[in-house]
Amino acid sequence: MATSRKKVITSDEEALALLEKALQEQGNPNSVLQLDGWPTVSIKLKGANYDGTITAGTAQALIDYQKAVEHAYLQLVATGSKKLTLQEKRQLVVTAKVEKGSTFLTIDLNEALTQIATQLIGKMSPNDIIITVLGLGAIAGASVVAKAFAKERSERLTKDAELQGRLALSKEETKRLEVVTQAMKQQPRLTLAKEEFDDARDGVLRSSADADSVELDGVVLTGQQATTMARQPRTKSEDAQLNGVYIITGVTWPSEGEVFLDLRSVDKNGEFKASLSTESLLQRDKDLIAKAEWDRTPLYLSINAKKLRGEVVSAAVVGFDWEKLRARSIPKKR
Repeated sequence: MATSRKKVITSDEEALALLEKALQEQGNPNSVLQLDGWPTVSIKLKGANYDGTITAGTAQALIDYQKAVEHAYLQLVATGSKKLTLQEKRQLVVTAKVEKGSTFLTIDLNEALTQIATQLIGKMSPNDIIITVLGLGAIAGASVVAKAFAKERSERLTKDAELQGRLALSKEETKRLEVVTQAMKQQPRLTLAKEEFDDARDGVLRSSADADSVELDGVVLTGQQATTMARQPRTKSEDAQLNGVYIITGVTWPSEGEVFLDLRSVDKNGEFKASLSTESLLQRDKDLIAKAEWDRTPLYLSINAKKLRGEVVSAAVVGFDWEKLRARSIPKKR
């Protein structure tokens, strides 16, 4: 009988190391996560208005982080819901500690992510839970993700060579960031979560206009640099209809009521992953999906998707050509 092994995560380094193993399926498949003081977001503001105080702008940034957590829960756990229950809101509350001398806030996301991990039990395999929860934690609070966010903004919105040089990623940081990117590819809904947390980080930059300096997860900026980098809002994802003929090139069953299909468009050469609810499907229909992948059967699919900068970041199959599949499965009479 397989025994579970508790994996205690206390830092970015431990989280990303275990995440990399999970992506390569090299860890214990029955590992159980325990988050201890991780993840957190640190924000340090210095200036005349910042001495253990929270301004309206800083308060809004905290609200943005809370919203990002709640939206991630809806994307990853309560996938059929559009709003949280009162109990879920209470379970996902993030807390912030403020220290004097400057305004030094530590946003604790530990309890919220622990709740998400708990709610995913039975809906995903232990390995997929590790990928999802650690991927989300890294997206929310890993210093390398915050640095990559600031690096992209500085290159796009400033001409500050000194700043851009300071934000250059080391070889090790680039490797860690690639682990997070791979997690988003394997669990596409994490891409939408990253949009939300990038929006929260943008809120921190916007709130820093009157600060002498701001430090976000180890990234230090002047108030002027932060303001310049926050001038352009993030590109929002757009709804899209991707109806057409597709070939199923891969099938993943992350949970009991859902399957992810790797799809390749027959006429547009596009490739992406899409979810399909299987709650109302019979076992024979699930077998037909596997057979369609094996036979590379062209199928007309109705797909609701979200696109960001031309790339598909999430997709759901809402119409499936079951008649064609069932007809192909009937033996021909001789």
